[in-house]
Amino acid sequence: MKNLLLITASFLIASCGGDILTDALPKTTTLSLENDTGISDSDWISNDATMLVLGLEGGEWEYSLDAGSTYEDGVDSSFELEDSTTYAINDIKVRTCELTGSVSLCNRSPNKHVITIDTVAPLGVSPIIYSLTTSITKPEISGYAVLETGEYLSVEIGDGVFHYVDVSEPNWTIDTQTVTPYSETFTPLSLGSHDVTATILDLAGNIWIPAIHIDAITIVE
Repeated sequence: MKNLLLITASFLIASCGGDILTDALPKTTTLSLENDTGISDSDWISNDATMLVLGLEGGEWEYSLDAGSTYEDGVDSSFELEDSTTYAINDIKVRTCELTGSVSLCNRSPNKHVITIDTVAPLGVSPIIYSLTTSITKPEISGYAVLETGEYLSVEIGDGVFHYVDVSEPNWTIDTQTVTPYSETFTPLSLGSHDVTATILDLAGNIWIPAIHIDAITIVE
């Protein structure tokens, strides 16, 4: 579970159609993306549209995806956001109510971050990895890639995973002796041939078909 969003009390009380709306109820509502996918788990950009509502204490609850203009009945403790949609702060609201006497006390909890749901994979030219024969066990790997806005290149060889590879279109290069991999470690390559995988991804973690170059790097004595 990632990106927990705590809704704090503001002690705002207002009358609305017979209901008393207040943020000062004893319960606390927490909103969370079920999975904040992609390289960052805290950027609120995801290809998983499920939003979790934590802290429910039973009873009925509703949610709104249009800043409170309309509400839908909540089921269990989650709801689905719309695909290919960016929600501004306060666009998403969860309303929980408790009956007190003849009035209903309601807590409205908005989103505090911009949230983007994107399930569309990048479309473009598959990246290319150039072949290399060398005696250097931490070699310089290079290839070809064309990226659109919001996309990045990831390259994997051995136990090394290199995200956000610097692409000076259309060429890219990784000097594995100097660049720190996302995987934090890169073991020098042994004698023989090694496969290299290059993948184009977007910030939500959607993947263009990976390019796998079999035996791209050959280490010789």
